[in-house]
Amino acid sequence: MAVKLPLVIGSNGLPQQLQSGDTLNVPTSGANTQALTNNEVGAIVIGTPVYSQAAGAVKKAQANAASTSGVVGLVFDTSIGAAASGFIATDGILSATTGQWDAVV
Repeated sequence: MAVKLPLVIGSNGLPQQLQSGDTLNVPTSGANTQALTNNEVGAIVIGTPVYSQAAGAVKKAQANAASTSGVVGLVFDTSIGAAASGFIATDGILSATTGQWDAVV
């Protein structure tokens, strides 16, 4: 597999290829996370977009209603069981396998 340079937003606001000598500002920990409770009746898996359903609790986000479309993050843990607490990535980089991403999208 060939190594490719990522696209970045240039000073003119347009996408451009990362220039030689430039670096990306990537958090060393990968993602910033917050512990929240899964208020779904079933488990939610890594990469699932979630919205804030109640104080300290999340549910799967859905684009079909304004009240459920405000994504606050992506599930960081491999799986968070119903009524269990787990980590939600609120920014940064979330790494998952191709199979895990396929399960979400």
